Amino acid sequence: MKEAGVDTDDALQLIKRFCISDFVERDCDAALSVLSDDICWIGTSDHEDVHGIVEARAYIQDEISSIPASYRVTFA
Repeated sequence: MKEAGVDTDDALQLIKRFCISDFVERDCDAALSVLSDDICWIGTSDHEDVHGIVEARAYIQDEISSIPASYRVTFA
C-alpha cells in the first residue's frame, strides 16, 4: 500500500527489522543497518532524543549494555 508516495509495507518491514534487531537479538549493528545516517527520533524522556547515526549507535549500545536481556516482541 502507498500513502503520500511511501510504500507503507516496506516502512512496516523496516520498523519490524529494527525492533527485532534491537529488542530481540540485541544486535546494535543490525538495528543501525535499517536507519539512515541522518536519523532523528524523539524519545519518551529528556535524554532519549537522537540526532544522527553516531548518537543512535551510542543510544542503542547504552540501552543494550543497561538491559542485555532480550525482549519478547509480537506484531499484530
